[in-house]
Amino acid sequence: MTKSSRWAISRRQILKNSGIGLGLMPFLPLLDSDIANAQAADGPPRRIVFFYTPQSTFKRLWEPTGGARTFVLPRILEPLETLRNKIVVLNGVSMTASNVHGGHTEGACQLWTGSDRASSSAMNLSPSLDHVISQRIKSKTALEYLQLFAGDGRSYGLHWSGPNQQIVPEYDAANVLRRVFGSVSDGTTPPPTDTVRLSLLANASKELAALKTKIAKADQLKIESHIQSIADIEASLQKKAGLVCSKPNIGNPAASRQAGWQAMMKLVVGAFSCDMTRVATITFGQFDNDGMTYPDLGVQSFGHHELTHMAPSDTLLPKRDNEADRPAANFDESRNGQITKINRWYTEQFAYFLKLLNDIPEGEGTMLDNTLVVWGTEVGEYYSHSFDNVPIIVAGGGNGGVKTGQYLDVRGKNYKINRLLVSMANYMGLSDVQTFGQFDRSTGGLPGLT
Repeated sequence: MTKSSRWAISRRQILKNSGIGLGLMPFLPLLDSDIANAQAADGPPRRIVFFYTPQSTFKRLWEPTGGARTFVLPRILEPLETLRNKIVVLNGVSMTASNVHGGHTEGACQLWTGSDRASSSAMNLSPSLDHVISQRIKSKTALEYLQLFAGDGRSYGLHWSGPNQQIVPEYDAANVLRRVFGSVSDGTTPPPTDTVRLSLLANASKELAALKTKIAKADQLKIESHIQSIADIEASLQKKAGLVCSKPNIGNPAASRQAGWQAMMKLVVGAFSCDMTRVATITFGQFDNDGMTYPDLGVQSFGHHELTHMAPSDTLLPKRDNEADRPAANFDESRNGQITKINRWYTEQFAYFLKLLNDIPEGEGTMLDNTLVVWGTEVGEYYSHSFDNVPIIVAGGGNGGVKTGQYLDVRGKNYKINRLLVSMANYMGLSDVQTFGQFDRSTGGLPGLT
C-alpha cells in the first residue's frame, strides 16, 4: 500500500471525529495531492507561460552576434539586455512545411502542438502542450489555466484540448479580474489555497497525535509516518517566502492596446502569486491577417501584416512550386525600419512581463526563476513565411535547470519544435513525456537548453 493510499484510509477514520469544519471539506483533495507529491514540493511551485506574438520578426536584426555566453543583443532584442542572464535566445528550431496549407495558419497550429492540421479545411490533430500540462497538474490549484488574449481581432488555432477542439481565450481583462480575483482582498495575504492547506494540516496533525495514544504500538509507526509527511508539507509551504496574494491593479485596459496587453500580464502574475494556477497563455494579435496598424510607433501607411509581405530589396525569396528564385520588387528600405519598430515594441512588452515576474522575491530567487516563459511565433521569417529557424525566446526557469544567459544556436541540427515542447513538459514535472506531437519522434528534450 502506498503512502498516499494509507493516508486516505487514515484520513477517513480521523475525520469521523475531526474538528475540521465542513467548509474546508471541498479542499481535502489538496491534501491528497500534497501527500502524493511531497517529494517534489520542497520549494516554490514551477509554472509555465506560453507567450505569442504574430508575424514572426526581421531575423537579421533579431539574431545575436558573438559567442554563446558573450552574445550581443541586436536592435530588436535590446530591451532584454537587463535580463540577459535570465533568457535563452533560441535560433534554429524549425517546424514542418505543408504543401497544401497556408503559412500563418499552418505554423500557428504547429507551434504549441508539434502536429499538422487535419486537412486544408480543418485545424489541428492533437492537443496543445498547455492543455496536456494543465490536465496533469490541475489537482494542485483552483484553476486549470488562464488563457488570455490581447490586441485586435480574435484568436483561433493556437491552443487546443483535442482535435479541432479550440480553447477560446478570454479577451476582457476586467471580466478576468472579477472572475478570478472576486474573493481576493485588496490587501496582501498568503495564497488562499496555502491557508486552507495549513488549516487542514494542523487539524490532521492534531487528530493523528490523539489517535496515536489509542492504538496498538505496531500501528503507531504508521501514524508517525503520516505525521512526518504532514510536517514535510508544512515546511514546504513555509518556504514560499515572499509569495503573497493580492488583487492586481490592472488600471484601465481599454486605454490603449499596450494597457490591455499589460493588464493581461498583471493578471497572470497575480494568479501565480495566489497560486490559483500554474499554467497560462498570453496571445497577442491574430496570426492570420491581423490588420493591426501602429501609427503610435511611427509606422505609417502600412499595417503589420501588409509589411510582412514586403521583403527587403536585397533578398531573394525562396522558390515556390516551380518558380525560380526572385528578388523582391519595389520595396522601400524605410519599411525595414517600420517592421523593426513593431518587433522591438513586442520585445519591450515581453521584457515588461519578465520584469513583473523578476521583481517578486520567491524562495531562493524570484518568481521568474521558478517560471518558464516561452515566446514563440508561427513562422520563421516574416517575409518568406517559411518554417525554418523559428525565432524563440526562453526565459526564466533557472531554478528548474534551464541554462539561461545563453545564445543557443542550433541551426543545421534539424531540431524540430517538438524537442522544445518535450523540454517544456519535462520542466513542469512530466518526466514521462519523451516525445510530443507528430513531426519529430526523436526522444528527449532540446539539447543544450537544460
